[in-house]
Amino acid sequence: WLFEAEATNEALYSNQIDDAYWGKLDIAITANASVAPDGTTTAESAVLSGTSTTPRTISRNAGVSVSNATITFSCFVKYVDKQFIQLVFSSAFSSEYANFDLQNGTVTSGTYAAATIENNGNGWYRISVTTTGLNTTCIPFIWAIDAGNAARAADSTSNGTQSYLLWNIQIEAGST
Repeated sequence: WLFEAEATNEALYSNQIDDAYWGKLDIAITANASVAPDGTTTAESAVLSGTSTTPRTISRNAGVSVSNATITFSCFVKYVDKQFIQLVFSSAFSSEYANFDLQNGTVTSGTYAAATIENNGNGWYRISVTTTGLNTTCIPFIWAIDAGNAARAADSTSNGTQSYLLWNIQIEAGST
């Protein structure tokens, strides 16, 4: 049995990253491209577009309002051929980030005190960051990066076909 505190996901369309609700910069999303951790074919493929060096992100451009609370931003990801992902929950008051290695299942660097990666089997990891005390509108970013030690909001290279799988973005009050 798993008992967790009840929380409300503030990220709408959390399993429909292809929806216009989510901003995409040099990333193309293919809906229902693979089997998700729950066994349904609802995981999305995130393919890095183009061949230049540029930011490659998925974000909620309008942001999420945060009122002096503990907030956790998480999603499920799976390595295809893009090894490193960064989570950023950005605001004018925060420069925190965390880098994750999808091949080796590790948090590689960053400034979040609470950054985790959990193995969910079949190559799927749940990555998350938790922050507290913000009283502003924050923008959640999923950032493709080239190295485990990449700086916050680093550019990424692509051959035009590199990708990773993504499922179930969550933004919730609390630490779970």
